[in-house]
Amino acid sequence: MRLCDICRKEEATRVESVAMGGVTREYAYCEACFRAALAAGRKPCDVAEERLSRIGFECPDCGYTVEDFNSSYLFGCPACYDNMRSVARDEIKKLYSRAGGASPVIQPLSGAQRELVREYVVSSRVRLARNVSGLPFPKRLIQLAEQRGLGAEERAGIRSLLSGALLASEGVFDAELYRMDELDNLKKKMLVERHIISLPLANHPLGAVIIESGQKQEISVMLNEEDHIRAQCVHAGLDLDGAYKKLHKYDLGLSKRLRIARSGELGYLTACPTNVGTGMRASVMVFLPALALTGRIEGALERLRRDFGTTVRGYYGEGSGAAYDMYQISNADTLLLGEEDTVRLVECAAMEICAAETVATRDLLSSEKTKLYDRLERSLGNLLHAHTIEADELLSRLADVRFGVRIGIFSYDLAVIDAIIEDCASAFEILSDGISAEQRGVRRAEIVRERLGAK
Repeated sequence: MRLCDICRKEEATRVESVAMGGVTREYAYCEACFRAALAAGRKPCDVAEERLSRIGFECPDCGYTVEDFNSSYLFGCPACYDNMRSVARDEIKKLYSRAGGASPVIQPLSGAQRELVREYVVSSRVRLARNVSGLPFPKRLIQLAEQRGLGAEERAGIRSLLSGALLASEGVFDAELYRMDELDNLKKKMLVERHIISLPLANHPLGAVIIESGQKQEISVMLNEEDHIRAQCVHAGLDLDGAYKKLHKYDLGLSKRLRIARSGELGYLTACPTNVGTGMRASVMVFLPALALTGRIEGALERLRRDFGTTVRGYYGEGSGAAYDMYQISNADTLLLGEEDTVRLVECAAMEICAAETVATRDLLSSEKTKLYDRLERSLGNLLHAHTIEADELLSRLADVRFGVRIGIFSYDLAVIDAIIEDCASAFEILSDGISAEQRGVRRAEIVRERLGAK
């Protein structure tokens, strides 16, 4: 069967031989494309020649072009990796040639090293990006909906995505599905602040989220964000292995219920080429106040980037600055390392930065102990006696108290301090939407005094 040279989808019903510059070329058309060309006042052969010249530079499955990719750095659908093969492979080669350097030696942490890291790691997170074959990526779905409306096949694909992702949770966690178009803005803002969904997902008309029900809420799954599926599992403290194993069970369920887009050459196919391969990001949130106070933080983070190829983000994720002296350390490579090696890599990077934090803490206590204790005690006193406090100051003061707990001068439960951050720093601004800024500051201070007043 020969396909139409114009749409490259339908079976050709007409064949035309055309002489051009002394060379005879043969073109094939389906009836619809042939008639559409004539209705537009054009020769079908001219339209076909234009379309043939674009092979390799556009995707007939979703209509995305190399120009679209260059403007957004996102592909339109999983088939783009084959239909624009040279574009995709060249870009991936550039990514990894820019990374350069030798691969670090990756070995499991010893018991002593694990204890060192555990002291500084607040949480561990593993995230997987997955997509469904035959369905345009979420950004392209929005474009198609605006241009021509979604077809029956695309709407069916979205329904299958939502139901398959929900069913994959069976036997792994108790799940609840929420569609973005059914949530009010207050609920969506709360989910953003609690790192369960991203702002782009909150604004996506086709977006949804699956949340683990109950107290833990370790797993959440964003649907139709940048990728069809962005599943994450977060565990308290140093537990990348536990988070990975739980999320891996969910991933196995996905592969049974959905046709996940995967290439034998590139691994899992994602909207952005930076995620192809495992589609996995493993990260730890580490508390590094001593490196910040000694001015060594940037040098230490740069060594991680150079020696381990990690990326570093702030407390609120990509694009955010450091807050509360928290830094998120994660892998940059998703293609050359397997999933378990990725976990080991991030653990080794965490061990390196935590060892530097230990040295910085020792140096502070050795050379500036009185000054340090004065700072930390003043911050606690301010929190215990303030009658109004802004969110930014609260973060700074609580970072000092958390540091004081770590070096043994305060005896608070760190979970209490972290809960204050969640409840009063950012999400509180949303939950207190109906009161003035002054009243929010007063209420914030009241909550802090109540929780820190009883040790």
